[in-house]
Formats: sequence, C-alpha cells, structure tokens
Amino acid sequence: MIKKLLISLATITALLAPAAALQPAYAVDVLGNDGSACKNSDATSKPAICKDNSTNASNPIYGKDGILTAVINILAKIVGVVSVIIIVIAGVRMILAQDPNASSNARRGVISAVVGLVIALLAQALVSFVLSKL
Repeated sequence: MIKKLLISLATITALLAPAAALQPAYAVDVLGNDGSACKNSDATSKPAICKDNSTNASNPIYGKDGILTAVINILAKIVGVVSVIIIVIAGVRMILAQDPNASSNARRGVISAVVGLVIALLAQALVSFVLSKL
C-alpha cells in the first residue's frame, strides 16, 4: 500500500515539476531603445557589447570556423567512417555466407548502412545550409 502511494506521489511529482519550474524570461535592452550606446564615437566609452556587434567577424559558435560547424564536420566524418566499416564487414559476411538466411541478413546490413550514410550526408548538408544562412 505504501509502495503504491510512494510510486504515485513520485509519478505526480515528476509530471508536475517541469510545469512548476517554468518561469517567463525577460530580456533587458542593454543598448537602449535606439541603440545609442553603440553609436557614440568615443571608443573608450562604448560598452563591451558594442565590440561584438560587428557583421564582419565570423561567429565563434556557428560561423565558418565556429564550434558548432567543427562538431558537425567531425560527427559527419565519424558517421562516414563507421558506415564504410559496416558496409565492408557486411559485404565480407555476405561473400562468406553459406546459408541463404545469413546472406540475406548481411545484405540487409549493407542496405541499412548505405541508407544510414545517405541520411547522414543529407542531414549534414541541411545543417550546413542552415548554418550558412544564419
């Protein structure tokens, strides 16, 4: 009886806790409504945020040399290498299979690896396209 009560209480708490934790987020306009803080010609009196407000610099998160771009490229290379290894292993298994069932399993492995590789390539192309438009 107590065990069911504790499980019910834990379930209700787990379901309601995220809803209770939601709080509205408010933005603060640090530059003023008209952006006048960055328009001041005196470079020494400009806030530090104005230095990041240039469009010439590459974004360190998702720019050309950004962290997100580098991580995506590394993951794409890992997925490519792993899927090529899986294709080779499944191909060898298909060649060496003496049982028709084992041969069909190996063929499914090759097909699955090729489909996974195509999906990974399309995903990387899509993400690269989106990041280039930001």
